[in-house]
Amino acid sequence: MKYLASTALAILATITPVWSQESKNQWSQTDGTGFRDVLIGGKTVLRHMNAWDPAKRADTYKTYTHVFDFAGEKPITKGPGGQFTHHRGAFIGWNKTSFEGKTYDFWHCPNVERKHVKYLESSKGSVLSSITEWPTPEGRVVISETQTVTATKLPDGALQLDFLFKLEAPNGPVKLDGDVQHAGFHFRAAEEVQKTAKETKYTLPEGAKPLMGNNGKPVADVYENTNWVVCSFLIGEKRYAVGHFNDPKNPTPLQYSTRAYGRFGAFSKAEVKPDAPLNLRYRLVVTDGAKERSVADWQKDWDAFAAAK
Repeated sequence: MKYLASTALAILATITPVWSQESKNQWSQTDGTGFRDVLIGGKTVLRHMNAWDPAKRADTYKTYTHVFDFAGEKPITKGPGGQFTHHRGAFIGWNKTSFEGKTYDFWHCPNVERKHVKYLESSKGSVLSSITEWPTPEGRVVISETQTVTATKLPDGALQLDFLFKLEAPNGPVKLDGDVQHAGFHFRAAEEVQKTAKETKYTLPEGAKPLMGNNGKPVADVYENTNWVVCSFLIGEKRYAVGHFNDPKNPTPLQYSTRAYGRFGAFSKAEVKPDAPLNLRYRLVVTDGAKERSVADWQKDWDAFAAAK
């Protein structure tokens, strides 16, 4: 009997780690009030903020995506309030969006909103697709945005987030314009990063050049001739490094903004027509900033991203 008992325990000992490993790698999604989470092994990796409430307009006038720390406990991205309240998580928008003879600001959203409509079904827990509309104050839809985020946990523990945007113009042609500080696809680190801005570091590829202004001097924190940047920042005593990759098939010319308080992103102008949707592709790679990575390492990662279909 003792032999049978010990044998049973031995079998359980071999089964449990396999079950634990499967659970650890299991992707899932769950809804909360005003958001939907993507989780792996029960830990949140990203949170899509979907609330719209006219009574709480200042907090809900745009959708955005929070990125969480490696423990799945809190965002490493900023929400409403603080320095530049319109900077929220990973977000897209253009401050000069022209439609039917008028220009709307879908970056600061002073009198317009980006409203969540619905989620699209997916057979994978790691894939989150949502539809957001950009209406005029009168309710006429300027842009219908489909955002698809695919999360991947890399072997070294890093988090990879692939963002695909399909922007459609159902009611007439739209011009997306503005400037690198107020348009495009950007990432804003947590509010506390602005307090440790002196500790923020940027890595750029070889060949990246500061954008030159009309006065012949470099424009502060703006670069061209690059398709990626990496921002390394501190939250508490923890350092993170986030790579922001732009697909070379996205519209050009391209500029990158690199603010020390942790807001960085890619900007280009574009047009969207009813019969020609605009497809955009980006990747965020969130790594442990304490692990040094060279320019060549990041370039290799971007090369693989650019070569992927």
